[in-house]
Amino acid sequence: MYPSLVINLTDKCNMNCQYCPKGGENLQELNEETLCDIDTIKLFLKAYVDYCKRRKWKEKKVLRITGGEPLLSAERLHTILKYAYTIGFEKIVLCTNGVEFEKCYEMSRGVWEQVKDIVLLKISLDTLNKDTFCEMTGSNYRDKVIQNIQFARSKGFKIELN
Repeated sequence: MYPSLVINLTDKCNMNCQYCPKGGENLQELNEETLCDIDTIKLFLKAYVDYCKRRKWKEKKVLRITGGEPLLSAERLHTILKYAYTIGFEKIVLCTNGVEFEKCYEMSRGVWEQVKDIVLLKISLDTLNKDTFCEMTGSNYRDKVIQNIQFARSKGFKIELN
């Protein structure tokens, strides 16, 4: 099995989950100024694709997008999704809490429809119990997450609950 490329798109999040480190997955508390700009991220994506080609890897070129909450940086996310698709990534795993999915989708339907077949939405839904959800995530977004899961399914996205 070959590695995937992981991009931590942002350190911002709209939840405060007990198990998540400050700043998100694999991050310390940062600010936008310390994150890579879009051109640098594109450079990494292209370098990874080129490396895979040089190595003649047969496995899919996989990009994993995480954060904080990537959907909170919709413009950056849409740019990265479109670029990754264009240069040959064959699978994109988007790790999200799902709260902003419909809003983010509506901002750039064309991009989402273009990449839909290679995107796996890995959505965190820790529990169905409303009180436990609130306690675990520091938010009361459970119903919104469930609505967005249903929305994503209705649009034909592949979903994995985390």
